[in-house]
Amino acid sequence: MSDHTSPRMRFDVEAARASKAGQRLTARQFDRATLHAQILNREVHATASFVSELKDQVHSFCSDERFDHAKGELILRGIHKAAYGESLNDVRERLVSREAALQENPDNNAMDYVQSIERMITEGPTMPFWKALDRSGVAMASNEGISEVGAKSLMTDALQREHGEVLYVWGKDLEKSHHTPVIEAERAAKRELKQSNERTYARSGPSR
Repeated sequence: MSDHTSPRMRFDVEAARASKAGQRLTARQFDRATLHAQILNREVHATASFVSELKDQVHSFCSDERFDHAKGELILRGIHKAAYGESLNDVRERLVSREAALQENPDNNAMDYVQSIERMITEGPTMPFWKALDRSGVAMASNEGISEVGAKSLMTDALQREHGEVLYVWGKDLEKSHHTPVIEAERAAKRELKQSNERTYARSGPSR
């Protein structure tokens, strides 16, 4: 599998503090700004979009500060760029460009991640489809340098192309066949244990 991870995936606190935006903040303001910047970074990697989330984070950041929203946005953008080495726009463009390249390449590893969904549901400690899809989407996004939404889109296209199946329907069918029986059996065992304990208690009465 490819490795197209971000040039700087970890938040560089020292670089952020030394930045023009960071130098103008109190310790408390800087701590809050770093949290908002990390949320923005997580959002753009998840969805390849950040406009709506940026508005929310700016509003939250400015809510108890003496910044207007325009200044607050500049601060958060500046902290993000210093800490990650890329602006929010740079991250988005990189993710979108990489996804477009993978869409043009039918041998893009997407089916490997679809198969990992199947294994997570059918083998070992089973899990529901939504959780397996999320884990595979995160893994593919990280390894291939795309957004999680883009990863899920590529997996959807790959399964449709190679097997003529809809990812959601296919995954829910696997869940129904493999995960649901395990969960129902566990619930039944818990009910039986509870009823057994209640019968024992009823026969012996409360302890004295």
